[in-house]
Amino acid sequence: MYTWFATRRSNVDARFKAGSDRMNALESRIQSTEQTLSTMPEKDDIHSLQLLLSDMGGELKAMRASMRGIAESQTRLEHISSRHEDYLREKT
Repeated sequence: MYTWFATRRSNVDARFKAGSDRMNALESRIQSTEQTLSTMPEKDDIHSLQLLLSDMGGELKAMRASMRGIAESQTRLEHISSRHEDYLREKT
């Protein structure tokens, strides 16, 4: 009878130890997941990034229009310069 109780007790202790180890592993996984989630951006952060990107898009459009004007001005200056060169070549 004693052997049966002793064997039964060690079996129960082993099962409790295995369950305790699994619970500890699960707890560490949960803590790791919580830490990872706490460092991720929230809804408000994503929304502010979207607004900033939208503003940057508008600024890029304005810069593109300005650069187009500068390119056209540069093209006109090149034409004027080539006309001057042609005039000076023909004059000599």
